[in-house]
Amino acid sequence: SGIANTREGSTACTNNVGEQCSYSCAEGYSATGSQTSGSSGDVTCGADSTFSEGACSPLPCVEHPIQFTSSGTTQCRGVTGDLCDYSCAEGYRDSLSGLASGSLTCLATSSWSAGACVPKACADKTIQNTTGPAGVTICQGVTGSPPCAYTCAVGYTDQASRSAGGSVTCLASGAFSDGSCEGNVCTSVVIDHTSDGSTTCSGKRTTESCPYECAVGYTDSGAGTRTCGTDGLFS
Repeated sequence: SGIANTREGSTACTNNVGEQCSYSCAEGYSATGSQTSGSSGDVTCGADSTFSEGACSPLPCVEHPIQFTSSGTTQCRGVTGDLCDYSCAEGYRDSLSGLASGSLTCLATSSWSAGACVPKACADKTIQNTTGPAGVTICQGVTGSPPCAYTCAVGYTDQASRSAGGSVTCLASGAFSDGSCEGNVCTSVVIDHTSDGSTTCSGKRTTESCPYECAVGYTDSGAGTRTCGTDGLFS
C-alpha cells in the first residue's frame, strides 16, 4: 500500500498483519482516516492483509477574487495544487505574462500564487499646438485612468469640443480617443490687381499661407503670400 503526498513524496507501507505504518503529510495536506492527528496518521494492516483507511488530502486555499476579468470578477476556489484560470477584460492584461489570460495556483500555504488583471497602457499621444512645453501636450495613461486634459494655444480650437481646450481618454483598444487643436479659419480677404485679376484668400487656418502673384505693372508690397494669423486675420 502506498500513501501519496507525504513529506517523502509518498510512503510505502509493507507491514505485517497487526502492524502500523506511520506517515506525515507534506505541507498543504492533512491526514485523513481513522487514526490521524493533524498532518500525521497511521494505517494498520488488518487480518485480511489490507491497510485501514488513511491518506493525505489537499487543504483548501482561501477564496481569492480576481477583478477586471471577462466575467467581471473571477472567484478562485480550490485545494493545494489546483489551478484557477481567468481571462482579462478588454483593456486589461495579465500582470505576469502580459497576455490576455492567466492562471493562479493554490499553494501549500493555503494562499494563491501571484497574478491579476491590470490595465493596459495606451500608446503615448502627442497633441500639437497647445499651451504645453514647446507647444505640445504628451498624453500618457492606462485603461480607466483620468482623462488627459490640454489647452489649445491662441489661434487654435479643440476639434472635438469646439472650445479652447479638451481632453482625451485611454481606451480599452490601447489608443487614446480623438482630440486635437486645429487652427482657426481666418476671415476671407480679397487681393486686387493679381495675375488672375484678384485672388481670394479663404478657408485658410492659423499659420497657413495664401500665395498670389501681382499683375504686370504692380509691385508686391509683401512677400507674395498672406498668412493666416492667430488673431483670425491675414497678415
